[in-house]
Amino acid sequence: MAEWRNRNQNVGPSLRGPGPQDVEEKVPAGPSFETSTMNHFIQAAITGIMPGGEKTSLPLFPGEGMRWLAEPYKDWAPEPFSKLPGPAEPFGSQTAVSPPPMIRMMYIMSGLDNILEDAFSQTPPAMLERSFKVMRTKIWFGMAPMTEAQWKAKGLDEEKNIEEALAIIEQVIDVWKHLCTPKVQGDIRYVHNKLWAEIDVFQDAITALTSSRGEPIAYNFTQLWHEYIKCHFSHMQIQSRSWLYTHLKTLQKIWKDRFVAVMSSGRIISETHGTIRIDHYAMLILNKIQDMYLDADIYVRQRTEGFITADRRIDPRLANIEAPKAQLNAAYAGIFAEMEGTMRGVLAQVMEDRKRERQRVMPGPDFMEAPSLLIDREFCHKSLSYEIDNPIARQTEGWVKAQMDDKVEAFGFVIYRLAYGQSEEQWQGLVKSIEEGINSGWEGILDGSKIRGKATLHWIDGREEMIAEGNLDGARKDFQTIKDLPSFPTNLSKTVCLAITPNSLSSFDPTATPSTEPLPALYELNSTTDDKSLLAKAGDFRPFLHAIDASYSPADSAPSVPSSSSTTQPKNKRKYPEGYKGTFQILDQLIWSDLFGLNGVGARISLEDMWKLSTEHPWGVYVGPTTGVRRREWREMREGMGVLLKNGKEKGGCVIM
Repeated sequence: MAEWRNRNQNVGPSLRGPGPQDVEEKVPAGPSFETSTMNHFIQAAITGIMPGGEKTSLPLFPGEGMRWLAEPYKDWAPEPFSKLPGPAEPFGSQTAVSPPPMIRMMYIMSGLDNILEDAFSQTPPAMLERSFKVMRTKIWFGMAPMTEAQWKAKGLDEEKNIEEALAIIEQVIDVWKHLCTPKVQGDIRYVHNKLWAEIDVFQDAITALTSSRGEPIAYNFTQLWHEYIKCHFSHMQIQSRSWLYTHLKTLQKIWKDRFVAVMSSGRIISETHGTIRIDHYAMLILNKIQDMYLDADIYVRQRTEGFITADRRIDPRLANIEAPKAQLNAAYAGIFAEMEGTMRGVLAQVMEDRKRERQRVMPGPDFMEAPSLLIDREFCHKSLSYEIDNPIARQTEGWVKAQMDDKVEAFGFVIYRLAYGQSEEQWQGLVKSIEEGINSGWEGILDGSKIRGKATLHWIDGREEMIAEGNLDGARKDFQTIKDLPSFPTNLSKTVCLAITPNSLSSFDPTATPSTEPLPALYELNSTTDDKSLLAKAGDFRPFLHAIDASYSPADSAPSVPSSSSTTQPKNKRKYPEGYKGTFQILDQLIWSDLFGLNGVGARISLEDMWKLSTEHPWGVYVGPTTGVRRREWREMREGMGVLLKNGKEKGGCVIM
C-alpha cells in the first residue's frame, strides 16, 4: 500500500480538495461527553428501551423516582448521605449542602468539575469546526451522518460528485479518529468514571432509604447505567460502520465497473496483441476507498477501555483510576497503538503473501503492477473483514424509536402561511407540494414508516391572526401566545415553529414572485443559445422553509442602555450569536431528521448552531454539516454569480430561479 502511494504520489490525477479560504469557523469543542446523554439515559431507565432499541431485562427506574433525583439529599436521604457536601466548584470552593443528585451528575457531565485543571493547563482549549462538531453529535447519538434522501438528492453516487461523497465519508471517519485520541478518550473515560461513582452514591442512598423503611430494593440505578453505556457505545459503532460500509460498497462497485469498462475498451491489434487502457483517475478513487475501509476498520470501534463496569472488570493498565490523567492517557495510547499495529501488520502480511504468490503464478508487465496491487488490497482486506461485503444492519435511531411508543399519538410542528398572493386553489396545490417535499425526507430512515403517520404539520393562516405577509416576527409573537394554551395541539413542538413566506415559496414554485429580494441566480444563460448551465447542485438548493425560534426575543438580544447615573456596563439578558434574529431557513428534507431529530428531541443541537451553519450556504439555508469540498463549490459558485449578475445587468445573461 505504501509502495503504491510512494511510487505515484507525484504523478497522475489527484483530487482538488478545499482551499485555505474554505476552512470553517472553529468553535469550542465543548464537553467530550455530550451533556444531553443524561436525559436520554433517564428516559431509557424509565422505559427500558436502550440505545439501539434493545429492551433491558433489569427492573426499571420508576417515574416517581425522579423525585429523589430532583431533591437535595438532605431532604430525603438518611445519614451519611444527607450530610454530603456540594461538589467542588471552580478554584476549589465547595458548598456545605449538596444540590440534588441530578445537578451533581450534570455538573460532572458538563465538565465543570474539571474547569480548575483546564484553567491552569498549558494546553489551549480544544476547538473544532462547527460542522465537525455537529457531525460528532450525530455520531454520538447513533444518527445517520446524512440521510439517504439527502444523499440521493445530492447525487453523491454519481461519478461527477465523487469528491464530495468521499469528503463526507472522510469527515465521519475523522470524527472517530478524534474520539480515539488519548486526550478526548481520556476526558470521556474520566467523566464516565466520575458519573459512575456519583450514580453509585445515589443508588446507595436509595438502598439506605428503602432499607430504613423495611422495603425491598426495587431497582438498581447503577446497573441500568452500566447497561445503557454498553448499549450506547455499541449503537454508535454499529450505526457508523453500517452507514460507512454501505456507502463505500456502493461507490467501490461504481468505480470498479468504470475501471473495468475502460480497461476492456483497448484496441485489438491482432489475435495475440492488443492495447490495455488504464483509468488512473478511477484507480486513485479506488485506492482512496481502500484507505477509508482500513481507517474505518481501525478507528470506528467503541473505546471503553478503563471504564468502571458493574462486574468491576477493567484493563490492568488503566485500573488505577485515581492516577493522573496524563498517566492514564499514555496507557490508553499504548493500548490503542498496539491494536492498530496488530491490525495493520496482519493486513500487510496477508498482502505480501498474496503479492508474492501472484507474481510467482502470474507474472505480468510492470505497468500492470499498480492495478494488480489495487486488486490485492481489496481482496486481502475482504478476507479479514466480513463487513466489507456484508455491512452490518443499521439499528433504529433513538429519536425514531421514541416516537414509536404507543403513548405518542402525534409529533410535529405548527406551520404558518405567510404568503398570501395565491388563490385558494393554487394554495392547496402548493400545500401538497410543500408537504410532499418535507415528507420526502423519510426515505431511508429505518422504521420511519412506523411513525410517519404520526408526523403532523398544523397549518395556521397568518391572515386570520392579522400577521402581515412575510412577517416572521409576527408569527413568532402569535406562536408565543398560543403554545401554552390548553387548546394547543398535543405533542407538537413548543420551542420552534415553521413558516412559508413569499421568498421560501419561490423555492417550491419558481413562478411565484417573492416580495423580498429574489433568490440568487442558479443558471447561466448562454448568450447565443437558450441552453442553461447549472451553477449549483439540486440537493443543496431544494425548496426550503423558515424555522422560527419561539424563545427568541429581540429585546433580549439588544444590550440594555444604562441610565446617566448608572455605573454599570450594558449587558445582554441572553447572549445570542451576532446576527441571529431568531429564524433561519432549512431544507425541506431536513425538517424531520434534523430539526426534529437533532433539536426537537433532547435539543442535541441548538437552533443558533443550525442558523450559523445556514449562513455558509449561498441562499442562507441549513443543509446539515458541510465539508471543505462543498464550501469550495459554494465559494466558486458565489464568485461566479458575482460575474454573472454583473453580466446579466449588462447583457441579460442570467435567469433568476
